[in-house]
Amino acid sequence: MSIGLLLQGRPVAGAVVAPSLGLSWSASEAGPALRNGEPCRVSAAPTLNDALLATGFPYDRRTTLQNNFDAFVAVKLVAQGIRRCGSAALDLCLVADGTYDGYWERKLKPWDLAAGATAVLCAGGTLSGFDGGPADVRTGNVVATNGAIHAELLEVLHRVEQARSG
Repeated sequence: MSIGLLLQGRPVAGAVVAPSLGLSWSASEAGPALRNGEPCRVSAAPTLNDALLATGFPYDRRTTLQNNFDAFVAVKLVAQGIRRCGSAALDLCLVADGTYDGYWERKLKPWDLAAGATAVLCAGGTLSGFDGGPADVRTGNVVATNGAIHAELLEVLHRVEQARSG
């Protein structure tokens, strides 16, 4: 379950509960990100080579050019590893608590992102769009990291975009 609050498009509060995992996260601008009631922080992985990342694939992956397959391959070649749990809200919270070092995905909905995005920001992470500008949860494209690997991950994703557009 995931519930988040956006204020003028900006994530400001949220909670994610994963009962089968026995985990919950909550965050608001007024305080730290919490995992099971305890403060949590993003990881300290210094480079993409040291990073464990997460991503996902859009529902229309068979028919869209933005299916994330090419980005997955490009990032996999330079990162320590990539996981896919199937929930953007969980993936973002796992960045917030330092389990993952980063996450990227396209074509998500605001309800997929609002709560987890708040957790990442409140845990000291970095959140942006694929262009490196401020994240807009309404576009559905997000890159979330511990901050240390953000520019490096964006660079790989940018190269993939350039190769795709020719």
